[in-house]
Amino acid sequence: MTPSDHADYARRRGSLASFLEERGRRSSGAVEDLDEAIQIRREILDMTPSGHPDHAQGHDNLASSFWGRFNKTGNVEDSDKSIELRRQGLDMTPSDHPDCPSRLVTLGFALMSRSKHSGAIGELDEGIELARQALAMTPRDAAMLLSVGTILLNRFERSGHTTDIDGAIALLRQAVDSASGDSDTATLVVVRGLLEASLRARFEHSNNENDLQEITEMESLRYDWVSNDTDSE
Repeated sequence: MTPSDHADYARRRGSLASFLEERGRRSSGAVEDLDEAIQIRREILDMTPSGHPDHAQGHDNLASSFWGRFNKTGNVEDSDKSIELRRQGLDMTPSDHPDCPSRLVTLGFALMSRSKHSGAIGELDEGIELARQALAMTPRDAAMLLSVGTILLNRFERSGHTTDIDGAIALLRQAVDSASGDSDTATLVVVRGLLEASLRARFEHSNNENDLQEITEMESLRYDWVSNDTDSE
């Protein structure tokens, strides 16, 4: 057993928490694993001095544990606590810190998810604003473009405002270009799928024939990809 004052204590406890979170998230996993992971993450955070470089990350890690349990049990108190912790971690993060964009967009997605349960459109608006801030810091990042596009699409599905779906499609087109330029195949597949879904949503809303034509072209391209993958096996 590693003593609590050992230099590797927090790291080893964190590894145990990660293992418990992964096991608890599985469909057959026990919620007790997630309970224990939260307890461990709390312990690590409590022993990390305020102002320490790992203090903000400790808030993020504990927030993820609460969110994992929320996904398992649906307990709204866990989602509230997770968002509270993410806000605290973000407040500790300077705007020029390399983790600032990811913390902004992660909080944005958490607010989007909670708004689906609460119906609070204001949280969705805040989520978009946070994601836009993250994008402003990394304007050519395909994942960030995808993130803002996703939240805009979600708000369009709630509000029906064409400015949201138009904005989502514009950002997703940029994400396609960025992922293609970076040869990021995994992200490109996801972005193309969401772009196609967004075009379909706009077509169903406005009956724009140009959208239908582009959807058809994307379906054909996807078929070609699948055929090429099959032929290469």
